[in-house]
Amino acid sequence: MFICFPYTNKYGHYFLYGLTAFWCVLYLYLKVKNILFRLFPFSLIFKMIFFIFMLFINSLIIPQSNGKPIIKKILNKEYPTSNDIKHGRIKFLNSFFMK
Repeated sequence: MFICFPYTNKYGHYFLYGLTAFWCVLYLYLKVKNILFRLFPFSLIFKMIFFIFMLFINSLIIPQSNGKPIIKKILNKEYPTSNDIKHGRIKFLNSFFMK
């Protein structure tokens, strides 16, 4: 999501690291405690629901430089262009691999 919509405000990297940590810890907590896996016998279905929920919540709260949430951009059919994706790869992936 950060690569497709890279034009975040100055707190974009903090949201990237914070959301990654939050979702990983929440998933591992649910996995270890077996809270929802007992309710859903098909763990694949739960994983798909969790992933869709994660994408939806992230698209609501990731800050964009123009002030519009990502979900609103998608609903208005403002999809990312190839230049947006190229800029996102440079901005976010290079910060992981080039340190």
